[in-house]
Order: sequence, then structure tokens, then C-alpha cells
Amino acid sequence: MKITIFGATGGTGRSLVEQALERGHEVSAVARDPSSFPYSHDRLTVLRGNALDADSVEGAVEGRDAVLSALGTGFHLRRTTLYSRGTETVVRAMEKQGVGRLVVVSTAGLNGKDPSFPFWYRLLLKPLLLDRVKYGDMALMEDETRGSSLDWTVVRAGGLTDGPPTGEYRVGSGRLPEGGAEISRSDLARFMLDLLDDLDYVGRTVTLAY
Repeated sequence: MKITIFGATGGTGRSLVEQALERGHEVSAVARDPSSFPYSHDRLTVLRGNALDADSVEGAVEGRDAVLSALGTGFHLRRTTLYSRGTETVVRAMEKQGVGRLVVVSTAGLNGKDPSFPFWYRLLLKPLLLDRVKYGDMALMEDETRGSSLDWTVVRAGGLTDGPPTGEYRVGSGRLPEGGAEISRSDLARFMLDLLDDLDYVGRTVTLAY
């Protein structure tokens, strides 16, 4: 399968690239600076661009079978619009180029009513800080994805950790799986790649945790 990965330089993105190549996919990874990308492979093309540039995004998705989006900003206290604007650009380019399958990474933290999170998170941290800085824009990203004509899946991940893929994660709907809180970037990538061949999750928003 021919896959384009946005957010390829982040932790989840790098794991997506690595595992996609291991599975035999042909991968296009979008990076601001291709010369600094840590991988090389005969089935890997590293494209200069970013998710906010319509021309580079169109070129990156043209002729692809699927797109995986792991856009991220890291943690800072500045408001961002990368998630919503970047996803809007990707969605429009995919619709124009006739590319159907889109899998997008989001966060389980968007659900402020999930009892998996402590009360101080639900009542203080999320509404007073995270929603204003980051999560509000991630919610817009999800809306943009759901409003598209694509075969989309939104994956709301638990807290991201490092570690090898185990395949022992659980999938939830709405809330995190009971007792679950974290997921490794490598298992998140594994699940996202599995979704490319799993039509049961098309048009769904799911959570992922151990």
C-alpha cells in the first residue's frame, strides 16, 4: 500500500514510518527538513513540506492509498491552530486527489467527563489550561475529520509512552478502556497501521490504552 505520513518527525510518526516499512508499504514521509530525517529505505520517500502548505500537501497525497496523520506540537503554553488547520489542508487535498482512507491521532484527554482521569484534571487542568492551549484545536481537528467525505478513523490515544509494540492494547469507545491510561507510541502506530485494512473502524472515533 502507498501511504503518506504527516507528523513523521515526531515520536509516533517515526514509529509509523518504521513499522510501515517493516510491513512492506511504500511510504512518503512529510518533513520540514528532509536532510535531518533519521531513516532511509528504498521504499521511503521523504518529502519537504508541512501540513499547512496546500501545494506540498497535495503533492504528498497524490497517488496514495491512505494517509496517516500524527500531527503534534509537543507541550508548550502557546495556543496552536496546527491541528485544525493542518487537518483541513490534508482533508481538502485528499478529497481533491481522490484518496479515501485517513487515520488521525487525537487524545483521550478531550473527554472531560471520562472518570479515568482524576477530578483535578477534569475540573481544573483541562478547562483552564489544556482546552485553551491545545485541546480546543484538537477538537476542531476531529470535527474537520468527521465532516469530511473520507473513510476516516480518529484514534484518541491515552498518555503516550516509549517502549516496544506489544499488541496487548485495548480499544474503547467514548471513554478509555476501564483501568487504562497509557499507550506506547509504537503500539499506537501498530494499531493505526492495522486500521488500514480494517473497515470496521471507518467513521468511528475510538480510544486506545493498555
